[in-house]
Amino acid sequence: MDYAVVKGKQGAWRQRTKSGGTPIHPPSRRHQVPFRKKVDIGPGDRPRPTFISKNLSPEFRTKLIELLKEYRDCFAWEYYKMPGLSQLIVEHRLPIKPGVRPYQQPPRRCKADMLEAVKAEVKRLYDVGFIRPCRYAEWVSNIVPVIKKNGKVRVCIDFRDLNKATPKDEYPMPVADQLVDAASGHKILNFMDGNAGYNQIFMAEEDIHKTTFRYPSAIGLFEWVVMTFGLKSAGATYQRAMNYIYHNLIGWLVEVYIDDVVVKSKEIEDHIADLRKVFERTRKYGLKMNPTKCGFGVSAGEYECKNYTLVVYNEKCRELMKEFRLVTLKHVSREHNVQANDLAQGVSGYKPMMKDVKVEVATITADDWRGWGIDMIGMINPPSSKGHKFILVATDYFTKWVEAIPLKKVDSGDAIQFVQEHIIYRFGIPQTISTDQGSIFVSDEFVQFADSMCIKLLNSSPYYAQANGQAEASNKSLIKLIKRKISDYPRQWHTRLAEALWSYRMACHDSIQVPPYKLVYGHEAVLPWEVRISSRRTELQNELTADEYYNLMADERTWFNQD
Repeated sequence: MDYAVVKGKQGAWRQRTKSGGTPIHPPSRRHQVPFRKKVDIGPGDRPRPTFISKNLSPEFRTKLIELLKEYRDCFAWEYYKMPGLSQLIVEHRLPIKPGVRPYQQPPRRCKADMLEAVKAEVKRLYDVGFIRPCRYAEWVSNIVPVIKKNGKVRVCIDFRDLNKATPKDEYPMPVADQLVDAASGHKILNFMDGNAGYNQIFMAEEDIHKTTFRYPSAIGLFEWVVMTFGLKSAGATYQRAMNYIYHNLIGWLVEVYIDDVVVKSKEIEDHIADLRKVFERTRKYGLKMNPTKCGFGVSAGEYECKNYTLVVYNEKCRELMKEFRLVTLKHVSREHNVQANDLAQGVSGYKPMMKDVKVEVATITADDWRGWGIDMIGMINPPSSKGHKFILVATDYFTKWVEAIPLKKVDSGDAIQFVQEHIIYRFGIPQTISTDQGSIFVSDEFVQFADSMCIKLLNSSPYYAQANGQAEASNKSLIKLIKRKISDYPRQWHTRLAEALWSYRMACHDSIQVPPYKLVYGHEAVLPWEVRISSRRTELQNELTADEYYNLMADERTWFNQD
């Protein structure tokens, strides 16, 4: 597998590309050497930086920089330089499902040490015209400040209530894996990123008031003039706009995944002309790219792995490469590597495993419990007869094993006790725990506990379910099971939670094609119906002597160890 700079959401594209057998000598250092070099394409009175490959020939480098200077207006270094896309092309709408009433979220407190940063960010959004004071508010959402990797604060909005009332836009989205394959085999690539991409699309005027959010310290209400992150179907709206702009270039010269654009050329000598065609289309519609996130003139074989998960495999690959004098990295397409592809996609949950792929169930080691997702269900109405209003759920990413407890209140102490008793004491200390930005998960007490156990906390925005998708998916399944169990006894759901968990663990899951119980324990559980009807399995088991049963278990253990 050849890791590359194929870039996308959360690094989804930074995986691999065809090198055509290009020989790559093993590096002398463990970590990657940046492939990019900063260049100035400004007019001279002020710097206008972007990035190109540092491995270009002098002649090609000169031509590329001249082209970037010619199309300098396709980039935006400041937000106020983005006029936005014409509303005749695209605008974001927020239709409301029939019968749904507007909802105003109750005010939330903002941490004192983050208040000034939040105010500064809101002021910046107002100054560039992204937001405006609200004149009429039906829906009111709260600010959720998120600290970015560079230490700055991103002002996100908790649109969960609004999103529940909005029907999903079923516009077809591209599949990242297919885009990676489509970009493979090209000798030179460019990576461009839309500057504050979503903010380049305007809201439909009649829907602007639905995006109202509360400014901290009771200063007032503001509403979004442009589309922002967190709104339902925002990605579909942006993809629709990009498909409209680059329609006849997609698949030929470009691949587009929401606000990420890859320009590709089969031959290096054609690349300047290909890139010019893409820039002409970008200029025509007024789309602006973020120059600090772009990479131009990247050849196959150059790579930079930025995804946290992929870095582990990348570094292991590089470590193995050191044992050889010369290494050739060559891409094998999915259609020519079917079994490995189906196994990888099945384990990741991308799609069910193909039926013709034989999967043997082996014993689970401590390493297999390395990642858990934790989420809170609630508030549940009506509460249980004992006053329980919430369910704390944890899901192991590999086995899909679920643990859950009912809670009367949201408290970081309960969360810590849950992690200790239901994860650590049963399965060992995990490497990572993924949570949303819920108060109990970002509290000092919970963070200190995780640090003391050397557990890495991975936090996602509360309205972005995909970032903690395993826990969210488990919640949906558990809620369905709980509803089924307590339809006749709505106040006794806390007594039926164990039954719901048992049903979930015994069910066959699409992503792994086996029940979590079998994946954990190596064999099927004996179910009540088998005992009642005296199934063949239980009859055979009942006829075994103690020695025969012991020998069978010993054989099974030996088989597990050999496998």
